[in-house]
Amino acid sequence: MDLTFDLTRRRRNSPEDEGFEVVIIPHLKGLPQQIGWKFDARVRDLLKIPTRVVQLGHLVRNRPWPDASFTIKTALLLDFVAVGADPKKAQGKVNRKGPKDFEVQIRLNSSLPSGPFYVQVSLQPEVKGKILPANKITVQGVLHEEVEPFPSKALLGAVPLGQTTKETVHLFSRSGRAFKVKEWISLSKGAKVEPIQNIGKEQKDFQITQEVSEKGNQQGFILFKVEFEDSSILEIPFNIYYYGLSEI
Repeated sequence: MDLTFDLTRRRRNSPEDEGFEVVIIPHLKGLPQQIGWKFDARVRDLLKIPTRVVQLGHLVRNRPWPDASFTIKTALLLDFVAVGADPKKAQGKVNRKGPKDFEVQIRLNSSLPSGPFYVQVSLQPEVKGKILPANKITVQGVLHEEVEPFPSKALLGAVPLGQTTKETVHLFSRSGRAFKVKEWISLSKGAKVEPIQNIGKEQKDFQITQEVSEKGNQQGFILFKVEFEDSSILEIPFNIYYYGLSEI
């Protein structure tokens, strides 16, 4: 008789380092109950990872970004731990720091698009040439452009057909670099952009006037182009959302 115990299933959602026992009692037809066998065991995680979610917070493009770094401990002497991530989002590496200690470092790619990001990282151990099941962690945060609008978008709500609604937009630098607004283009039907004059200050405030001519959910956007002191150009899209109400 062969017995197989799948301890990986037992470990899932169990307290760390949980002890358990298995009792096997044979039953033979026509005979009294027999003496059984008892198996005692204790299961531990092969990789002890300090966190399953690494928060990098709010990052700004062209400013220094922190790496996601942490140390994992292993229950066995492993050959190594391989790290994997989407190459379009991040690169990872692992350094052995001790017999059962590995330092993991995840570095985001500079080409990562702005907005919230979620990078899934796999940590796959190998022992005696055998590849074992991988553990998963997530690196997440928010990447901001150097210059952003406030508010981040225009939510104009429900507006009757034929009426107009307005929103004020302010462009500001998250990195602290000086910039000038070189151009603004309306790519929304019925939208007009006008600078708000601030005497003695750089032009960074604008008023958007949206004329509502179509019913239902509508979307458009304004494109701002800003120039930095090194003559580099950044394009900033500003989205407009509203609902056109038809006459009853």
